[in-house]
Amino acid sequence: MRWFKTKKNTLGAAPQSLAMSKPLPPKAAKAPEFITRAQAYKEQLETAKNFDELSALWKKFSFAYTMQTDDPFSDAYRQEVTELYQKLVDTPYDVQNELTSSHLSDEAFARGFPWTSDNLGVVAHEIGKAVQGFRVIAQHAPHAKSIIEFGAGWGNTAIPMARAGMDVCAVDIDQAFLKRIANEAKALSAPLRTYHADFLEAASNPGQRYDVALFSSSFHHCLEFQDLLTHIRENVLTENGVIAFFAEPISNGFSFPWGLRYDGEAVWAITCNKWLELGFREDFFLDLLKRTELQGEMVPDTTGLMGPAWLARPI
Repeated sequence: MRWFKTKKNTLGAAPQSLAMSKPLPPKAAKAPEFITRAQAYKEQLETAKNFDELSALWKKFSFAYTMQTDDPFSDAYRQEVTELYQKLVDTPYDVQNELTSSHLSDEAFARGFPWTSDNLGVVAHEIGKAVQGFRVIAQHAPHAKSIIEFGAGWGNTAIPMARAGMDVCAVDIDQAFLKRIANEAKALSAPLRTYHADFLEAASNPGQRYDVALFSSSFHHCLEFQDLLTHIRENVLTENGVIAFFAEPISNGFSFPWGLRYDGEAVWAITCNKWLELGFREDFFLDLLKRTELQGEMVPDTTGLMGPAWLARPI
């Protein structure tokens, strides 16, 4: 889960909304027109004084574009995605761009997300991730005793899982957030482990195997997603292990197989914070799983808040 990165702010984190599932505009534009619109939109975003003003701007922007490369698994397609990112941000993407806790005010960091939003709907959505996690795992992986969460952020899923008696490892690239998670978990008598690493490093050498590899609004921040899934299948999962995806932008509403999202929230996250905000069309996502020797399954939302979850098991 992410946070506002405008000076030393007090606004806190932003939710991963379901804006990506909205219908597309009648026609998708070419990338140069999208870049021009996104740059003008960034100027509007920088005027927002609080979360409500920012979210209102998110809802007003959705400008689809088209990808020019046909093969979504090709190097050329990936290069097109990264070049578009660089044009939007004026710098090449680096995983270090996701390390942003230092841009929070001390007050916001201590209070934590979703509470800093001062918005009950946002709070409900964030709490809903843990609720969805409990329900999906209980129903589809009842044998699960251990979980590794990639991109644990504030710990809003990892800590409840630990409190429920699960053996939890929280992975994040941001050491400050891991320290915060560990301190909060200790105060709640919910022991868990933390792992300071990027996703590929943690998936290559997890230290042990886990019944569940969990992504909650985090998988779409990984550019090396195919290699990541392969490493998880080979190195992370137990014999009956499963990968769970919650609050991830996997939708049939995209104008391309995968790439940078164009909803208002995603464009804010890319242009203002330099985060990677990918989206995946369902058919591509299922093909991706198949290519990494995984079988995918969509699980309908049981919370009324989150949208469907996805599960992947080794074939």
